[in-house]
Amino acid sequence: MESDELACVVVPTYNRSRSIGKCLESLLAQSHSKIEIIVSDDNSSDRTVEIVTEFMRLDPRIKLLRSSVNTGPAGARNRALGEARGDFVFFTDDDVEVPPDWVGTGLRIFSDTKCAGIEGQVVYVSSTYRPRFSDRVVSNYSGNNYMLANMAYRRDALFDAGLLNEDLRIMEDRDLAFRVMKYGEIVFAKEFSVTHMRDERTIKSFLLEARHTATWVQFDIISKRRDQMVWFVYRPVKLLTLVFPPLIFTRYFTVRFKSPLDFALLLAVYPRLWYERILVWRWAIRYRKFII
Repeated sequence: MESDELACVVVPTYNRSRSIGKCLESLLAQSHSKIEIIVSDDNSSDRTVEIVTEFMRLDPRIKLLRSSVNTGPAGARNRALGEARGDFVFFTDDDVEVPPDWVGTGLRIFSDTKCAGIEGQVVYVSSTYRPRFSDRVVSNYSGNNYMLANMAYRRDALFDAGLLNEDLRIMEDRDLAFRVMKYGEIVFAKEFSVTHMRDERTIKSFLLEARHTATWVQFDIISKRRDQMVWFVYRPVKLLTLVFPPLIFTRYFTVRFKSPLDFALLLAVYPRLWYERILVWRWAIRYRKFII
């Protein structure tokens, strides 16, 4: 029997015309039909808004919010939360497909556990897919990552926690989860699972990913949590690779190389490592932290 709870689904989007349609199709196919889908566009310049508008004509449960400036995913999600009416908020991304029972499963877990939030599994492409080096792999199989590609929260817990920190361009989801856990438990549930579509890097995006490591320094300052600083900032293997560059080529034996882009990105690894360290050191100087 379907619950009579109204669930809100928040989908931030930016220039995802190639994937937003599949995402919305999967959301409209939910077995729990009492949902509102809020798509928060962060000033896209491609056909994303046009595609969402076409879906809105087909189903009134979809609402589109548009921003005249790009504020980042935290800002896009916060704008959607300001419009949410449901007591339960489900988060996913514009390059994710959800199964038909996704919302229904989440509502059942909320009812059974009385938790403040649910963290779900994120499968990249499929359980049997072997990623290429050019893939930007987004996955979560064991929890404690709190990725908003697949999370659900009680709406009141989100507002008690103060919503998302818009100063963070990445790890805003982890920061939110730590604050929500002051008000209740977040449970990990494998049955609450979604599939992330294949996402291919470009050389530009590959180099810009170096900013993620630098942002961990900022995140450490804000959250005052150092539990993963060694692996996400100090990066022992990466530091060793800077000293001994041939270690880069060990990657050829651990991931799949199939296209010219895969090999081009391999050549970009060493410049990215140095760019990453420079950004980390800039944050370290700014916050007066000792980081090698």
